[in-house]
Amino acid sequence: MKVLTRLGAESLPTRFERCSVSGFTLVEKIAVMAILGTLMAIAAPGWLTFFTTRSLVAAQDTVFQTLRLAQSRAEQSRIPWQVSIRTAANGLVQVAAHSVDAPPDQIPWRELEPAIQLHPTEMTLYQSSGIYRVRFDHQGRVSGQLGRVTLIHNHNLQVKSCVTVSTLVGVVRKGCPAP
Repeated sequence: MKVLTRLGAESLPTRFERCSVSGFTLVEKIAVMAILGTLMAIAAPGWLTFFTTRSLVAAQDTVFQTLRLAQSRAEQSRIPWQVSIRTAANGLVQVAAHSVDAPPDQIPWRELEPAIQLHPTEMTLYQSSGIYRVRFDHQGRVSGQLGRVTLIHNHNLQVKSCVTVSTLVGVVRKGCPAP
C-alpha cells in the first residue's frame, strides 16, 4: 500500500476533481453572435432614422430661432434686420441674423451640422448671389418676399424639415406643407 501512496495513487482522484471546465464553447459563442447580429440588423435602420430626424429638428430649430432673433432685433432697434442662409464653399449650410447694413465680411455666420443641406428645389426665399434671405422692417414685419427654408439630411433625402415665413406681419412657423 505504501508503494501506491508513493506513486501518488491517493492523489489521482483529487487531480481529476481539480480540473474543471470554465467558459463557453465555440457553438455557444457563435449562437450569441448570431442573435446579436439579427437584433442589430433589425434595430439599426430605426436608430439611423431617429438620429437623422433628430439632427434635422435641431437644424430646423436653429433656423427658426435665428428668424425670430432677427425679427425681435428689428423691433427693438427700429432698423431693418435680415436672416441670410447660404451653403458655404466648404459645403456647410450657414445661417446668420444681422442688420441689413452690415458689411458682408462682418456677418456672424453660424454653421449647421455637416450632414444638413438646403433642398435644391424647395427653397422659396428670395435669393441673390447664392444667399437666401428674409428681411424684417423696423416693426418686425416681413419686408419683401415670403418663403420657406427646406432642409434635408444627406443620409435620408426623403425626410425634410421646413421653416416658413408665411404672412406679411412676420408669422414664422415650423413644418412642411403636405404634398
